[in-house]
Amino acid sequence: MATILIIEDNALIRTSLMDIVRGQFPSVSVEEARDEKESIDKVRALRPSLIFMDIKIPGGNGLYLTKKIKALFPATAIAMITHYDLPEYRKAALDWGANFFLSKCALSRKEIVEIIESVVSEKGKDNIARNVLA
Repeated sequence: MATILIIEDNALIRTSLMDIVRGQFPSVSVEEARDEKESIDKVRALRPSLIFMDIKIPGGNGLYLTKKIKALFPATAIAMITHYDLPEYRKAALDWGANFFLSKCALSRKEIVEIIESVVSEKGKDNIARNVLA
């Protein structure tokens, strides 16, 4: 069973993402974390297939956390989510190991579902290199 971890301090966004995952993918386990310490503990315990990661999190930075997670678990896909939809953030996310980059201002159910499908389906696992960072 695939596990998705949502690392986001904003309760509304976190809950919305969790609702989408649970509604569209009832067989997928979805967990949440609010800060860096809780995130590291959950990543180690759960080894999620996919992480939705905010760039700014209490106690840390999503970019640094992405690099740390990718060093430990390179197969884990990471979708960076942020209000800062700037080219330099996209480049930093790619450089630090994120597979996807999503703007919170333009976040859509369709985009979230497509990312999850690309990660949890057997076919999608081969296509993750097509990342949507560009």
